[in-house]
Amino acid sequence: MLQSDVRVLEVEPSFLDAKARTPLKFGSVIVEESTFLHVRARVETRSGQVADGWGAIFLSDMWGWPSQVVPHEQRDNAMRAVATDFCSVVADVPGCHHPIDLWMNLEEDLGHTIRDVGARMDLAEDMPRLCGLNAVSSIDAALHDAFALANDIGVYDGYSGEFMPRDLSAHLGPA
Repeated sequence: MLQSDVRVLEVEPSFLDAKARTPLKFGSVIVEESTFLHVRARVETRSGQVADGWGAIFLSDMWGWPSQVVPHEQRDNAMRAVATDFCSVVADVPGCHHPIDLWMNLEEDLGHTIRDVGARMDLAEDMPRLCGLNAVSSIDAALHDAFALANDIGVYDGYSGEFMPRDLSAHLGPA
């Protein structure tokens, strides 16, 4: 337990339909517009410092879920739902954590969220894990940004022994 650990207070997604200045080609798909997900995460350190962090990404079902069965609009809506639902999952985590520990502990919850959204939307095929990770990556980025801002450090400085209870090999395995 470190003073720098944070408790998640809020996680809020917002979506914007963005048009590309120039069409982009992903494999056989030409993309002219995409959903842009912007996430705000508010955290508080054990010492009471509060900060808002931000993360953003284009939801890219065309490469994360190149389906011939589920149409683009349905895949996009599923990604929006996974992001929104997972914001609630993250906001409901009790206690204080380093963002990496928090995120690693939620890995199984992401699988449940992906399956729950698929069942609720009655999707013709399962959302691939890669697509689910794309949908929630801006949540992770927002948490790391908020953690760094609350501790008045650079994001990468937060991955040192001063701010982590154990080194990254606990999650990645020995070098």
